Amino acid sequence: SRVSAERDRAWCSMRYVLLRSVAVPSLVGGSGAVCALCTGLVSRFLAIVEVWWLGCQVVVVLLGFSYWFSVAGACEELLSRSSRLSLESSVAARGGPRDCI
Repeated sequence: SRVSAERDRAWCSMRYVLLRSVAVPSLVGGSGAVCALCTGLVSRFLAIVEVWWLGCQVVVVLLGFSYWFSVAGACEELLSRSSRLSLESSVAARGGPRDCI
């Protein structure tokens, strides 16, 4: 009985818990200081990983917005150049000066 209680305190059993839709190992069981220390370390590590993961998602979203805004800006510039060239060619076809635009 005493041996099993010490073994229970010395070793932590593993089980899976759901942490925001991600199954992660959590150290549970036993009432000793080892399990409390292990559980505290694991929970701190998981909190750091979760903050890092959320930060990465925010960076990816911001990069995506930046990319699409740059693509939209490039398309707008191409369209304005195209319309300007079309206007210049129509003025030149009528025999007007090219620098009036």
